[in-house]
Amino acid sequence: MRRLGLFPWLGVWLVLSGLQLGAVAAMFPVGGSPEPLISPLLALAAIVVTQLLKWPVTAGRLRDLGRPTDDAVLLLVPIVSLGLTMSLLSGTPSEEKRKKALKKWESRTLAPAAVLKGLSALMAAPHVTLPALAIGGAAVYAIEALAMPWFRQATLRDKLVNGTLGPVQDGQLLIFQILLGVLAVLGIWLVLQLLNRKKASRASWLPTLAMLPVAIAAVAFWPRLAELVGPDQAPPGFFSASLTFGFWLFGGGLLSLLWVALGADLHQHGKVDVGRALGLWRSQLGGALAVHGATATVIFLGLQALVIPGLVYALMMAFTVHIAVLHPDLPPFKESSRLTRGWWRPVFNVLALGFVPGLVLQLLGVLLVDYVQFTAGFGSEFADDEGVYQVGRMLAGWATAQAMPGAVPLPPLGLAVGAVLAGLANGAAMAGLVWTYLDRRGQRPPKKAKENQPAKA
Repeated sequence: MRRLGLFPWLGVWLVLSGLQLGAVAAMFPVGGSPEPLISPLLALAAIVVTQLLKWPVTAGRLRDLGRPTDDAVLLLVPIVSLGLTMSLLSGTPSEEKRKKALKKWESRTLAPAAVLKGLSALMAAPHVTLPALAIGGAAVYAIEALAMPWFRQATLRDKLVNGTLGPVQDGQLLIFQILLGVLAVLGIWLVLQLLNRKKASRASWLPTLAMLPVAIAAVAFWPRLAELVGPDQAPPGFFSASLTFGFWLFGGGLLSLLWVALGADLHQHGKVDVGRALGLWRSQLGGALAVHGATATVIFLGLQALVIPGLVYALMMAFTVHIAVLHPDLPPFKESSRLTRGWWRPVFNVLALGFVPGLVLQLLGVLLVDYVQFTAGFGSEFADDEGVYQVGRMLAGWATAQAMPGAVPLPPLGLAVGAVLAGLANGAAMAGLVWTYLDRRGQRPPKKAKENQPAKA
């Protein structure tokens, strides 16, 4: 039975969009007054709330069209949501066509349900999940605190935000980052070759020959880079950035494998047995950690190259860690590419439900700690002399922190708290992706818990 037609959906959509435009307009002074009608933070909160209110009516309209209701997740991504809006304006199909379309996706686990199942898997073992997140937060704090003394004055962040770093210099910085990324990939390849040296062919060693030329090229860019950001600030900044990237590869890998193991245990047995999940985690740790490192490095390189390639790689390689943990006999990259072909939308929906809330929680963590420090009489990164938070400055500093870890003087404790909150959101998505992955393989959760039942290949 249909729940919503085109015009009811369109009416609600226009009203909510009008409220959002009103919130944007209220952020600016009117009538000669130097003050805006509402504070920027309140306006931003109103925009977010009205965007979330679009979710139920969008899901109803999607069902009218016979499309998966979890495509409403696209509302969280501003540019992509424009394409979703255009598709929702299309004509409603006949009931027969609609039912036929519904049958194609109703059997799979939708993204919100998958993420909630992933979160329940994490929360079923709080004595494992919370300490793991706390250790990760402590590592972030240590890395950021290490760089803090060097970045309280003029920094690369200031040059990027203020626009004083020219396009040529910015291009040189990009080339240096790409060279470091390529060097990291070749390093991981060399480690994998050494571990598999008895079976490795001679031709498979050829990529390792490029390590020396790439390293020389990176060193050649170093004096110019030090000139751009200051000779005293470049070494600690990139040392901190390298520590952050290393933690992402190895610390993030340990956490990702743990989330997959907990999710798989809940999927297979209906409840989480911590000992059993940790046993799976330990048994596949070596190979799966290498797969995660290679996946993360390739995605990182793609994000450096105009962002879009990184998003494509993230979708193509979404199942590599799950394959390495649950089906270690299969080639993870080839199999993930095969399974995600034609399945990008369900994968994107799950990842977006972890990534977007994770970014918001990370930002809230920084703000929460900064506000507590400010009210306690300490300095603030984002408040002026009157205690008013500057949203533009806040978002600029936070966005640059994503692009250049370690080179931004944001509060280390705030970044650590934000990392823990974001880690919980991303962990729920990583565990929830177990349901998406096994749905794709045609493996539904057993109706009754069965102990020690191996996963099908």
